Amino acid sequence: MKTLKRKKPRKHPNKIEDRTDDYNIDQFEDLTYLDLIEIENAATGIIYYGYMDDMNNLIYRECSKCEQLKHISCFRPHSEGAHGYRSNCRECNREIDKLGNLRYQMKKKNLPHTLTELDFAKMQLEQKGKCYLNDSTEIHLEHFIPISWGHGGTTYKNCYYMDAALNTSKSNRNPFEWILTQPEHIQKRFYNVLVPTLAARNNMTTNAFEDYVNRCYLDFISKTA
Repeated sequence: MKTLKRKKPRKHPNKIEDRTDDYNIDQFEDLTYLDLIEIENAATGIIYYGYMDDMNNLIYRECSKCEQLKHISCFRPHSEGAHGYRSNCRECNREIDKLGNLRYQMKKKNLPHTLTELDFAKMQLEQKGKCYLNDSTEIHLEHFIPISWGHGGTTYKNCYYMDAALNTSKSNRNPFEWILTQPEHIQKRFYNVLVPTLAARNNMTTNAFEDYVNRCYLDFISKTA
C-alpha cells in the first residue's frame, strides 16, 4: 500500500487507550503478536494504523475522528467500510449523531447552529472537562436559553458543558428560576462563574444578560399560553 502523509503527522501509536466504558481491558492482546497495517481514508487520503492477527482479522484500529487506537469492538460494522467497519468509533459516532439531531432541531426552530469543532474544544479547555457548577466530569452540552423557547440556538454564546444530572433537572426551565431550587454552593458558582462567562460571550453585563434571558422566557410563555 502506498504511504501518504498525514495532514498532521503524529508519533506512531504504541499504547492502547484504557476505555473501560467501551470494552474490557482484559481483552487486550500484546501488539507484538499482531501485524501493523495502514488503513487509508478514502475521503481524505489520510493513513491510519491498525493491527491484524494471523487470520487477517482486524483487531485494533485508529478512529479517524478522535485518532485513538481502539479495539475493533468499539467500531460499528459497515459493509462499505475498510475491513467491514466504520472509520469513526462508536463514541465519536454518538457525538456526530447528537450534532446531526441538534442541526435538525435548530433548522426546525429557525435558530442558528454555529458551534464548530474548535468551539467544542475551546469550551472543554475553558471548563477543564468539568461542569462549571459542581466540577463533575459527567457533562453534557447544555443550552442556557433552551431550544424550546425559540431563542438562543446552538452557539458559543449560548452553550456550555453541564453536569448530566443538573442538565436533566434544568430541562427547559428559566435558568434564573431553576437555580433557586439548587444548593447554595451551586447557586454561588452559577452567579459567580457561569453567568459572568456567558454574559461576557454576549458582550453584556451580568444584569443585562439576565434581563435578556428573562425577556426570551416571557416571549416563550406568551406564545405557549
